[in-house]
Amino acid sequence: MRAPPLLFVIPILFAASRCRAPLPDPPARPGGDAGVDAAAAVALEPDASPSAAPPVLRLKVELPPGTPGSASALALYQGELDSYHLRRIEKQDLPKTLLERRMPSRAWAEADGGVLVLAPTVPLAAGGTYSLASPDLGLVATVRIREAGALPLLGRAWPPPDAAGGARHAVYCSDGGAPTAAADVELAPGHVPARMAPGVGSAGVGRGACVHLSSGTLPDGGTFMPPPRASDIALDPAPLENRAVAWPAPPDCPAGESHFGPGCAEVQDDRIVVRTPSAPLFWAIATPGAMTLRGAAADARFVVRGLTVSATQPLELTAIDVGGEERHSSFELSTFGARPHVVINEVLANSLGPEPTEEWVELVNDGTTAVDLDSWTLSDIGGGSVLPAHVIEPHAFVLVVRDDFVRDDGLDPAAPPGLALLRVPEIGSHGLSNAGEPLELDDASGRVMSRFPAVPKPKAGVSVARRHPWSLDDDPRSFGLSAGKGASPGAPNRLAE
Repeated sequence: MRAPPLLFVIPILFAASRCRAPLPDPPARPGGDAGVDAAAAVALEPDASPSAAPPVLRLKVELPPGTPGSASALALYQGELDSYHLRRIEKQDLPKTLLERRMPSRAWAEADGGVLVLAPTVPLAAGGTYSLASPDLGLVATVRIREAGALPLLGRAWPPPDAAGGARHAVYCSDGGAPTAAADVELAPGHVPARMAPGVGSAGVGRGACVHLSSGTLPDGGTFMPPPRASDIALDPAPLENRAVAWPAPPDCPAGESHFGPGCAEVQDDRIVVRTPSAPLFWAIATPGAMTLRGAAADARFVVRGLTVSATQPLELTAIDVGGEERHSSFELSTFGARPHVVINEVLANSLGPEPTEEWVELVNDGTTAVDLDSWTLSDIGGGSVLPAHVIEPHAFVLVVRDDFVRDDGLDPAAPPGLALLRVPEIGSHGLSNAGEPLELDDASGRVMSRFPAVPKPKAGVSVARRHPWSLDDDPRSFGLSAGKGASPGAPNRLAE
């Protein structure tokens, strides 16, 4: 049985007359001021103190009988509100500075109209202060988000933020794991029954990494909020839409690709490259050695790894559209022999140390076999540098640097002692442009092995990095600025989101 919500009473000051000028200053913070005619009870869901609230929550305002209040006017603002802000809110004349502080939220009235509910649609910042207010009620509550101890948050993997839908089947995942037990929950508004279950789809593939939220009793149309808490986890609070869509027609597969469920696939050695149809889908692909869970946009491409080289092996595919329809397929694929998969993985073009001396380009072997880089060429738009002989083992890194490169200049992240350096007279034509420029890696026969884009523009001391070694060259989402110390020579990349 669920414990009753924690209630706290917030006095609300009402002006005796709306026609009087100037308006009296409303209270800057909730408290027991004299002259209060009515009070509203405010509850947090999940239950918590307003001084130590969770980042994902709902605020429920219980109105006294006869108290005016509109859910559509209820809003949550970042920071505290002073008397000036409250007067502007009362007049419904918000300055730009206050509009910028308003948090994205959805608000509604419960069936009897006596309870207003506001649900932020993004997690609130740990340690942040937020104010709940409306023109009719003034300042309703001040909430502070606790710094630590929040429930684990599962990010929404499906549907993507830019695709409406998901109310009939939404997927939430976490690198830190996900619950493996099912739970009965509710979508709001309307207390719509729903089920949170481990894994993806009716078969629950990918359990332990993801959960899915599903409901078969949704009214037609409408927007719904996931529960802020389920089985001791928090879910991304972005709203879900009940949307009917047509299952996408399979695309025409070009030469070198075969039909693969609702899409196409190019079979390689330890991987396949999937091409999606003209509609977004969530893909759960089980290979003998791995599980790939991927929400993909329309007309996109992505890589599935974990296949055995030169072997025939089974694959199981579950695909789910934004309307919640799922379809299953089984395949047997025969892979080819091992191929080189050496890629340009990270580029420090705008070093803090002397330029171009401290510039570098990192290569990584994402394949299953060792590759000799002898006579390979790394080029920019002005020219190329021929690489010396060096055998790069699977999963190993090397840095392409100038002859005068210093491993630790005291300014940029140092190249680790065990990291191989391939020294060349110049990188590209005359060093790397601080504004960014496209790079290309060709093998000894001139075949293009990897490309790296000119964007995003790097900052001083910050590298541009590939999200994963297997991320595709032609996908803009494959690249971004490095997080952390600004660069990670010889180590996996982490991008600043």
